[in-house]
Amino acid sequence: MPHLALSWARRAALIATLASMPLLVSARRDATAATVARFHLELTRAEPGKSDTVAVSPAEIKLWFSESVRPKAVSVRLTSPQRKAVVLGAITVDTVPKSPAVVTVPATLEAGTYWVAWHALASDGHPGAGSFSFTIRAASEK
Repeated sequence: MPHLALSWARRAALIATLASMPLLVSARRDATAATVARFHLELTRAEPGKSDTVAVSPAEIKLWFSESVRPKAVSVRLTSPQRKAVVLGAITVDTVPKSPAVVTVPATLEAGTYWVAWHALASDGHPGAGSFSFTIRAASEK
C-alpha cells in the first residue's frame, strides 16, 4: 500500500498555494474590470462642470467624451431643483474628433441645483452613461 502522508514541507507548500488562490482570482477580476472599463465611453469634461456653482443660467450645456460619439446617439436630460424635467433644445455634435456635444438651454433657469443625465454611443459602438449636478447661485448670494 503506497504511503499517502505528506511531508511537512509539502503540506506547507500546498497550504501556501491554496491560500494564494483567492488573490490570483481577485487580481484577474480586477484586470478584467479595468479592461472592460477602458472600452466604455466616459465623460471627460462638462460646462457647467460637475459640482460647479455658476452665477447665471447657462445658455447651453457642453459635454466632452473620452472618444468620438455618434451624433444621433446622444441624449441629455436636465432635472430642476423641483425634480421636474427641463425642456432642452437640440443636441449638436460636430464630426470633428473630441468635439463636445452641445445642448441648448432655451429658458433662463432659476437658482438651485440641477442634475444632468446623459447617454451616448461611441463611434465604435461602446455605450456610456452618467450624471452630474451643477448649481446656479441665487442673485443675492455672492
